[in-house]
Amino acid sequence: MIREEQEWPRAATKFVIAFALLSLVFLNNDITLARIEEQLAKARGEIHKAIVEKSLASRNTNGSYIREGTIYKNPFAFFQSHTEMIKTFKIWSYKEGEIPFVHNGPMKYVYSVEGDFIEEMERKGNPMGARHPDEAHAFFIPISITNIIYYLFKPDEAIGFKQRIQAIVEDYIGVIAERYPYWNHSNGADHFFVSCHDWGPSISLGNPKLFKNFIRVLCNANSSEGFIPIRDVSMSEINGPFDNIPQFSVQIPVDKIPEIKRILQKIPFSKYLEMQKKVIEVQRHFIVNLPAKHFDVLHMILHSVWLRRLNVQLNSFNSP
Repeated sequence: MIREEQEWPRAATKFVIAFALLSLVFLNNDITLARIEEQLAKARGEIHKAIVEKSLASRNTNGSYIREGTIYKNPFAFFQSHTEMIKTFKIWSYKEGEIPFVHNGPMKYVYSVEGDFIEEMERKGNPMGARHPDEAHAFFIPISITNIIYYLFKPDEAIGFKQRIQAIVEDYIGVIAERYPYWNHSNGADHFFVSCHDWGPSISLGNPKLFKNFIRVLCNANSSEGFIPIRDVSMSEINGPFDNIPQFSVQIPVDKIPEIKRILQKIPFSKYLEMQKKVIEVQRHFIVNLPAKHFDVLHMILHSVWLRRLNVQLNSFNSP
């Protein structure tokens, strides 16, 4: 009896200590998240200020420049948002997984932008790479759907292969969700991956609840296959800040193609020169640079992810 009476206080003490440590973990996590959200709130404020004041005051910073003009829907919002992204945005690229399915992607031909993006995210010295996941505003899952298909797909096993891809991605998410708190605290709303393969959108079909908030950066931006513009990001169209494409291109209906020579000859030379200037201005948004440069295609993809992260406000780790 005496021994039992002695054991009870010890067990109670261990429980109290464990509960206190758990509470401390939640407190530290909430403090970290509060700091992250404060940084994002400050960025939102600076963007709003630039819109109100119609300011491009810092447009020559670090070689970045944007000409005030009609190409952009709102040049003030776009430039300030890009500036805040460069200053603030930190992304943690998960380290789990092995090459060639993870941390590596195609670097040639039609799917190369997928590999280029993974390469940039994994690059040492990437200024937007977080040194620790607690610093991150967003989390990158460096899986290559294209490589999975290239190395594993066999024509005689085509039936059910999409489900196999889904299982690989879900297993990866299961690993990071178990090891870290970040997926669970946001339900995936601050996580993203990139895929240029046509089967990229299908990874979320088998478990829509798991992928409900997950940001998918896709070349296949087809709404009939589940692309959601408010959440997902288009790599093929590069969701840029342009007001409308006709300002630097000529739109010719299919039935008018036989008349293309006459249509082009009717364009005034002054209009042609103006359109040429706008093409020169906008072309930097479609150029791939490694390392990435301000306003190039990789930064435009990241800017779309940045905008989606700005639209998500997380309250606490234990109450997303």
